[in-house]
Amino acid sequence: MKLGERVGLTISTQKTNIMRNVNRLPPKPLTVKARKIEETDMFRYLGSLVSTDGSPEHEIATCITYAGSAIDMLRNVWRSATFCLKLILSLFNSNVLSVLTYGSKSWALTKQLEERIQSFENNCLRRFLRIYWRDEIREKTKQPLVIDKLISSQCRYWGLMVRMGSNRRPHDVHNASVMPVQKRKIN
Repeated sequence: MKLGERVGLTISTQKTNIMRNVNRLPPKPLTVKARKIEETDMFRYLGSLVSTDGSPEHEIATCITYAGSAIDMLRNVWRSATFCLKLILSLFNSNVLSVLTYGSKSWALTKQLEERIQSFENNCLRRFLRIYWRDEIREKTKQPLVIDKLISSQCRYWGLMVRMGSNRRPHDVHNASVMPVQKRKIN
């Protein structure tokens, strides 16, 4: 800390929080400059939501909210009858699906989360393309499922991780595991 201060770096104790993601040790309060640093269960890092349980549920909910906002911003485009289907789907893919799937390469998807994402995509397409709920969306749009795109992207990412040299940092992070708590034997 003193070394950082010598070169002009300081820690803002009002803005700093800590998150413990390993429950091996009893929580000890952390203090900086005689001020206790607050603990948090989740925080945003590089646009992605990181939580103590590692579940992507909160992140997916946030991405769905942001993608919904992107749809609302283009409300006039969706309502217009002058744009062709190809242009509307292109705008949907670039402005909505890119927001929806941001950070998805690291998501551990469950069937429930896949259904939630797919439901959001189907609702969006039905709403602005005015497709009746009984009609098949894929037949009219020729649009691949967002889940298929997401899983393909994840497979490419993990393939890269497997081929990456074992001396690289991302490879170390991927292969890291939390050590189980070992209690001392009482004699």
